[in-house]
Amino acid sequence: MIRIRSKKLLSGVSTLAVMAAFGAADPALAGQTITAAGNPNPPVTNTVSDDFIDIQAGSLVLADTGGVSLFNSGTLTSFVNITNATLNGGISNTGSITGSAINIVGSSIGGAISNTGLIEGGTEGIFINNSIINGAISNSGTAAIIQGQTDGILLTGNSIVTGGITNEGTIIGFGTNNADGIAFEGAGVVVIGGITNASTGTIQALVSDDGVAINLSSFTALVGDIDNSGRILSSGATTSIGINMQTGVLAGSIINREGGRIVATSGTGINIAGGTVTGNIDNSGTIRGDNGVLIGGVLAGSIVNQSTGSIIADGVGGIGVGLNGGTIAQGLDNQGVISATNTSGIAISIAGATFSGGISNTGTIQASNTAILINGATFTGGITNSGVVTSANSSGIAVFGTDLNGDFVNDADGLINAGNGAGFSWTGTDFTGSVLNDGAITAFNQGIIMLGTGTITGDITNNGDITGSTAIALIAPLIDGSVTNTGNLTATANGITLNGTITGDVTNDGNIAVGATGIFLSGLVQGALSNGGDITAGTGLNITGQVVGGISNSGNILATNLGINLSGATAGHTITQTAGSIAAPTALFMVNGDVDTFIGSGGVVGGNINGDTTDSFGAAGSGTFAYSNGTATGIFHFDNDGTGLFVLGSSARGIDGAGVTVTADHMYGNGVGAQFYLDDDTTITLNDFNVGTGDLIEFHVSLPAGVEDAGFISTAAGTITGANVGAFIDPATMAAAPIPTTSALVYNNVISAGALTGTFANSGTILTSSPFFTGFAQYDGDGTVDLILNRLAFGDVLVAESHNQIAVGNALETIYTAGGYSGDLQDVFEALFDAATTAEVQAMLIELSGSQHAQVGQAVNNLTNSINGMVRERLDSVLISQDGVRWSGTPGQQYAQAVAVASDAASSGLRGSQGMTRGASGWSVWGRAFENENNVDTDADASGYDHDSQGGIVGVDYALSPNETIGASIAYATSDMWFDASPDTADIESWQANVFGSYGFGRFYVDAQGSYAWHDIGTLRSIDLPAPAGSDIATAGYDASSWSVNGELGAIWRLGRVNVQPSLAVAYIDSSASGFTETSPAGYALIVSGAEGQSLSTTLALRASGQWMMAKTPVVPDFKIGWRHEYLDDNATFDAAFIDDPSVVMSIVSSQVKADSLVVSSGATFGVTKNFEVFFDVNGQYNADASLTNASGGVRVTW
Repeated sequence: MIRIRSKKLLSGVSTLAVMAAFGAADPALAGQTITAAGNPNPPVTNTVSDDFIDIQAGSLVLADTGGVSLFNSGTLTSFVNITNATLNGGISNTGSITGSAINIVGSSIGGAISNTGLIEGGTEGIFINNSIINGAISNSGTAAIIQGQTDGILLTGNSIVTGGITNEGTIIGFGTNNADGIAFEGAGVVVIGGITNASTGTIQALVSDDGVAINLSSFTALVGDIDNSGRILSSGATTSIGINMQTGVLAGSIINREGGRIVATSGTGINIAGGTVTGNIDNSGTIRGDNGVLIGGVLAGSIVNQSTGSIIADGVGGIGVGLNGGTIAQGLDNQGVISATNTSGIAISIAGATFSGGISNTGTIQASNTAILINGATFTGGITNSGVVTSANSSGIAVFGTDLNGDFVNDADGLINAGNGAGFSWTGTDFTGSVLNDGAITAFNQGIIMLGTGTITGDITNNGDITGSTAIALIAPLIDGSVTNTGNLTATANGITLNGTITGDVTNDGNIAVGATGIFLSGLVQGALSNGGDITAGTGLNITGQVVGGISNSGNILATNLGINLSGATAGHTITQTAGSIAAPTALFMVNGDVDTFIGSGGVVGGNINGDTTDSFGAAGSGTFAYSNGTATGIFHFDNDGTGLFVLGSSARGIDGAGVTVTADHMYGNGVGAQFYLDDDTTITLNDFNVGTGDLIEFHVSLPAGVEDAGFISTAAGTITGANVGAFIDPATMAAAPIPTTSALVYNNVISAGALTGTFANSGTILTSSPFFTGFAQYDGDGTVDLILNRLAFGDVLVAESHNQIAVGNALETIYTAGGYSGDLQDVFEALFDAATTAEVQAMLIELSGSQHAQVGQAVNNLTNSINGMVRERLDSVLISQDGVRWSGTPGQQYAQAVAVASDAASSGLRGSQGMTRGASGWSVWGRAFENENNVDTDADASGYDHDSQGGIVGVDYALSPNETIGASIAYATSDMWFDASPDTADIESWQANVFGSYGFGRFYVDAQGSYAWHDIGTLRSIDLPAPAGSDIATAGYDASSWSVNGELGAIWRLGRVNVQPSLAVAYIDSSASGFTETSPAGYALIVSGAEGQSLSTTLALRASGQWMMAKTPVVPDFKIGWRHEYLDDNATFDAAFIDDPSVVMSIVSSQVKADSLVVSSGATFGVTKNFEVFFDVNGQYNADASLTNASGGVRVTW
């Protein structure tokens, strides 16, 4: 905005007289007139209330020591005029200057103009014309005011200010029209030092119309920044501007600091209509108006809106930041808020301009209309969004008629929202750069649309989320790059629409969910089209041009109409599928007059396949590929060219599918291992069928409603020489009703050929999927092939091997052949029929046996044996002190006497060996704590286990005579069992009472003991079976008891200091458990009628002991080694039945353990005092199947 004003300067010798004549001066006030006659004039000072100071032409005014030539601390009511004069110093006002205030014309001021008081003019507060101010214009202090009824400060002509303009108070222009706070209105105006408005400052245009707070309408240069920390305000009914620049050069930046406000109530916050700004526009505060920032000139730097900054356009059709025909050289960086949310507002508009440096947003850009609009501009540098770009009623980012040179990037944190337009829209000739979305784009129309008349150069990649009518649309004669989606595309129409020549690949590894077409290609793709993600659409892929590099799928295409549509293709295509699925009413539509080929090496295709008699559909590779359902017509080759499995009629081998109906010219194997699998509802009609050596054709056979059923091949000619044939047993239908083992299942005419050549290589023993079925192929002589199958019993020795496997198998066979079994048992039969190997069957039979309960009985016997062994340790101690009754009376000599006793044993008739003493009374009390570790390996009948026990035993014995002892003990133990078949467990709580005795005669002795034990048992086992039976938990709680008797015959010889003790022991243990029923939701859990276990063993052993002294403490170490032999085959057995059929009983045994074991023990006894001893023992029993280790320690007291 440029205003032209005229100003009449007062002249004459007596200005006061003239003013008085017009009533403008008080005759009582004298005023001061300075003329050239007084040169050099002293500094001018006013400290009182006066009228004026008039420094006339030619005057020279000296400066005081403070550098001030004119000082006012009083009141001047008319004016201060300085006309064509020279002041060596500056001007300082601390008082009040009113009237026409300060007028400086054609003069030189040698210092600053400083105001801390009031300067108020009827026109300008300070008027400077064709003058030089060698210093700053400063309005200092919050109370300082410079104001005029037109302008607060006006510089015109060729005025120069060398120290800039600073404000801490108020500079204001007010009136009805054309008033400015600070105005530059002269072509030669130069201000060096910038304009600074402190945080306490206000620069304001307060008018009814056409006000500008800082108006640089005409000037040469402003050297320095416009730096605002306070308020720059402008008001006007139609036009108001905060900062206005029309011409000239601002050699610096416009800075609005945090807390600063640049506000125009009905105009523009900052308007650079012309001229050049060499620095930046940097905002950390608030810029607000009908428009925020408008640039029509040159901004050599950038626009930076910091994180605390707001640029707000409030007006209808307002623009937050606008560049119209101007230049921005270093881009726009928004970290804060740029907003134009009023009707038709645009946040950023670049029109017909030159823009370099790109747009970067990490804050918020929001508008009612387009958030970012670029129209007819030259744009270099790209657009990057890491924040929010949102339009309520139009597009997020729209580029029209502009060639872009740079990338468009929406980062992972970026959000672009278009309420009634496109997220990112470009229309132009050429686009050079990549398009990358890692964030979210949500649009009413297209997410990304690019319409070019030339070339789009660069890759288009989505790793984030795009939602729109069409997610991505690229239309240009040449798209020189690739299109990739790894994110999510959601659209009401198409996911990706491409029209033109694409030099690269089109790839989806993400998710496309649309209402129409997932990927629509119209034109030429020189690379490949591949889907490794998920496409959910009406049509998955629609090709109306050509894909030179072929089409591949390893993801999932789910369509409500067409999976892949090649009807509009302009050339033949090869489609490969390595994994994933294609599912649609019509999976493949290849009717186009060209030769199309589909090759599957993995995954599933489901739906109709339409070819035009020259197209091929088949399998290759070594994996499994399935054509699950539908009708295939117009197929020439329907082959398996690989060594993998081609499933026809189901999604996988073994799953009962819907079947397929295929009409093809021929179906070939490759003679080196091709495999075909036909569902029982599949029908294939051919001219030629050919499988050869190494190939396999397997028929899924079932018994729906008791009628034999299998897949079917009808062919004019068939060759099967050297191939193999197999039957996949449908487990569900076979389990539904009993199939006798005494009659065959006949599947007629699985192959029907007009002319059949050769026979299958395995005709006599065909392959079957179930160990329970055998069969053969039968040729009827009329070109047909039948399959004949026979069932084996569940307990057949060809399938079941061990005792428990056969027992469970026989029980299941009895239930199955009787019929009427429960649903749970039917699930068991189905799982058994579904097993592929005898090993799987055997594992299920063992799982059903509940042999863990027999293992618990075995563990109970082992615990009893271990406690008996600890009582045996006490009997061995009895042997080394049977004659000790003599020693108690001779303390200190007892151990020496024990040696003599041993040495004399044969001749004196005394019995005993080196050892401790017994008290004179013959009584002894002892106790020990123990821990057992028992491990048993898994075998064919039962799961192995770890059995850990902890407990204690206390006992008392009495010497009837020197060679006779009797005693009793009681033991308590808790046990935990962990089975190898995790998570099966058991816990046992046991009490055991023992009685024992020993009798010696000569060198020989006889020991005997008996025991009885009570056991409280809790078990948990997981019955893990394959589907449909699944896994169930079965728990039980029951009581058990065990009793034992054993005896030992031995002798003692003295060899030097060592006593040698050979012995032979016989032991018998018998255990039994009460009946119980497992708690489980499974009908194949068990009812156990009772369990029992026996053990009969002998142990041949050699024990050695002797006495040594450890300091003053006698020590008797001992060591024993032996051979134990078990005579009974089964340690534990029980009878049980399944809950759902308690009438069929089976006998279950525990695991088998080797009969022969190594027995090893060692220990030591310490005679602490004559009546107190401490002992430690470690005993073990080991063989190839099991180990039992016992560690114990205790004390004995005698008296």
